[in-house]
Amino acid sequence: MYSTALEFDKDGKTTKVVLPSGKGLQYTCDTLGRNLSKTLSLDNSKSFIVSYGYKEGYAGSGTTMVSSIKNGISEIKYTYVSMERIETINNGKTIK
Repeated sequence: MYSTALEFDKDGKTTKVVLPSGKGLQYTCDTLGRNLSKTLSLDNSKSFIVSYGYKEGYAGSGTTMVSSIKNGISEIKYTYVSMERIETINNGKTIK
């Protein structure tokens, strides 16, 4: 029989998933509940990390708008028109 184990924080958000193979995902969130990082454990010595940054809101408040996604050595950055829609995406080249 195979089973997947899940762990949750006090707010019910998933913090860890362990697959039957022993590989797993670890989630890190900030106080607003936004994902800051996801770590995929491939085996005992290898892992893959994706980190997220968010656009600041009015007077330093938080938003759910992603400003960057970092994946190892690669990074994608986003700029927004006002607080509504993505204006540019930059992954080494600006995409409009």
